[in-house]
Amino acid sequence: MIKSRISRVAFSGLVLLFAPVLCQAGFIYFQTFYSVNLTDLNRPVTNILVQEYPGANYAQRLNFPGPNAGIAAAGAVTVLDDPFLNTDPTPNTISLGLGIVQDLPNDAAGQKHAVLFMNHSATLLSNGLSWGAAFPGVNEDQLIADLELGTSGGFNWGNDFNTLAPGLFNAAQFMNSLASPGGIPGPGGSHTSPYFALPPPQGIAVDFDVVAFSTGRVIGTGSVTQSQFGAAATPEPGTFLTLSLALGGVAWVRRRRAMVAASIAPAQPLRS
Repeated sequence: MIKSRISRVAFSGLVLLFAPVLCQAGFIYFQTFYSVNLTDLNRPVTNILVQEYPGANYAQRLNFPGPNAGIAAAGAVTVLDDPFLNTDPTPNTISLGLGIVQDLPNDAAGQKHAVLFMNHSATLLSNGLSWGAAFPGVNEDQLIADLELGTSGGFNWGNDFNTLAPGLFNAAQFMNSLASPGGIPGPGGSHTSPYFALPPPQGIAVDFDVVAFSTGRVIGTGSVTQSQFGAAATPEPGTFLTLSLALGGVAWVRRRRAMVAASIAPAQPLRS
């Protein structure tokens, strides 16, 4: 265990040190940026995970760099970046967000709600729909607990990956279940996937809705962009710190995935 921990730290350190060199050497990778507009809401959305495909197979926490990161601020527009870079040769094409909002108007003190970042067609279907009708067989309170556990650690802070992995796994399984042919129930037994399209790198932003349950209600809006870094678009020097941190995160999470593979099977990539 000590040896593996030292190896992880050493490897992550090398990644952090040489990230700028990789950028300049033509190493291509992709990163997504989510602009979340909660200007009409006096509560933040926290504990945010995103599931992006086909380049990812695990729910990715936007607060990985620190416990105060990855929060969509109340009454404001917040730009959140996915700190886990997609190092596959092709960009991701779809995404879904999951988070928590607490103490909405008329709530009992401390009441929490699951929040989804979803496409507009799925939002229309979920308008006023109860959680149980929208997601049959899924316990919202348990999902919120899994989400809180899965976002309880990150880059040198909080719980070890072995501790938070079950929460990430359960949240990812829920998000996977909403891919086509799953999704929000509609007329005649049809389903609409809440996943929204990701634009191509440097393309025009794609919009999404921020929807809170236990009954579907829009509490905000958002948009997403995707950037390519590397051979075709070398980042400015000021972005190297963020990119280095993200690459370090990739090394950390891959190491941890291997350590828990015997007990937790990773979520299967979606096919859209």
